[in-house]
Amino acid sequence: MLGLILPLAYAMDLLFGDPVYAWHPVRLIGRMVQVYEKKLRGFFQDEVRAGLFLAFGLPADVFLIVFFLLWFARELHPAFQIALGTFFIYSSLSVKDMADQAFKVRDALLNGELGEAREVLSGIVGRDTSNMDSKEIVRAVVETVAEGTLDGIISPFMYAGIGGAPLAMAYKAVSTLDSMVGYKNERYEKFGKFSACLDDWANFIPARVSPVIISLAAFASGLHGVRAFKTGFHEGSNQPGPNSGFPEASFAGALGVKLGGLNYYDGVPVEKSVMEKDGREPEIEDISRAVRLMYVSSFFAFVLAMAIWYFSWILVKRIQEEAGMPEDFAE
Repeated sequence: MLGLILPLAYAMDLLFGDPVYAWHPVRLIGRMVQVYEKKLRGFFQDEVRAGLFLAFGLPADVFLIVFFLLWFARELHPAFQIALGTFFIYSSLSVKDMADQAFKVRDALLNGELGEAREVLSGIVGRDTSNMDSKEIVRAVVETVAEGTLDGIISPFMYAGIGGAPLAMAYKAVSTLDSMVGYKNERYEKFGKFSACLDDWANFIPARVSPVIISLAAFASGLHGVRAFKTGFHEGSNQPGPNSGFPEASFAGALGVKLGGLNYYDGVPVEKSVMEKDGREPEIEDISRAVRLMYVSSFFAFVLAMAIWYFSWILVKRIQEEAGMPEDFAE
């Protein structure tokens, strides 16, 4: 069934994006995080121990909830399982939504509305935007699209290919935890430590696959495929985080632009290594190029997910035949 669910989910994301509504699965996970945090802080005096239970307990619970919902749907009718599995994987992807947000910033810049561009950008980045000029805004958008290609496309697709909707939503739970409690401040320095680490682990392999996917997309898009591959692997590990540098460096190479440098977070300066040092300064049209590269990368990520599912399905079928299991076990 996953061989049908994955294409349906991908098509839905390309067509409809990620609408905002109260019962969106990721929003529900966010509410779970708030409830779990309150309960665990009250139960444990040790913040590190409480954070450990949160980091591993919540994604496990999300996995089990989605697994049993799909099992119950299948008991009603296989069509319900397909529809529900499609809905969950579709909700884990962020292709069209990321493009829409990037284009809002681009259009504001083209219209000379710098304040509007800063305001829209502030909704999709964690860095300070109030004093950014147009070049810094463009760089921020390209870097955000690159990073979103990893955690909003490549990683969810890979986990969906391995474990279907339950694993894809468990990954979104890990990502949501990192975005909500994975901060190095007084409140979350200890409590969010394991959540931030788990997000790093969850994206470790997808991040190192991303230069391959992005370089293939660059070839297909008429951009610099070889430079995307080389820059992604050579400079991706030079950034403060263990994972985000790989897709960002790959985008820098593909577009031939400089990325990285100085950013401010809550007034605190954070210096990142400059990627593609010999490249040009980003310009407004690079936002459109970055979005096009992201779209084509999503196709190759989808192909990878289908390949993972197919070879896993073949392997399970062989084990099933040798063990004399029921024919529908691999489904």
